Amino acid sequence: MRLNLYSLMQKVADTLAKRKTIILLHDPPDPNCIGFVRCNLDGDPVINVKPDLHDAKFLEVFLHEIAHAKLHNYNRKPISDRPINRKPITAAATAIEAKRERQADDLANHWLDWSAKNQASEYSELEARLIALTRYE
Repeated sequence: MRLNLYSLMQKVADTLAKRKTIILLHDPPDPNCIGFVRCNLDGDPVINVKPDLHDAKFLEVFLHEIAHAKLHNYNRKPISDRPINRKPITAAATAIEAKRERQADDLANHWLDWSAKNQASEYSELEARLIALTRYE
């Protein structure tokens, strides 16, 4: 049986972020990224994940972006598909960004480990791990 992966991903994102989350399966607005998170005008995290990644990388990036949504606050902005151009950042901002990336990596890796230990065997690995993560508390 093939599950509706988008619905499953939506449930995982809402469960792990502990808030309503919007998932977009198309290239992120920053062409240098394979995953991206920002907040819409309602304050809901909007997560983009590049859709053509292999399953293991896709899950890793997806969970990393959910971790950002859970851990970090973002300014509310209108969401657009237009590419964004990031302004040059200072050394202090770079250090803050590096810390945020480490925090997201740590939490995503925890979820990856947990899902590997709690996955069901009757589905593909991606589906099984996503199903497991819907039960994460």
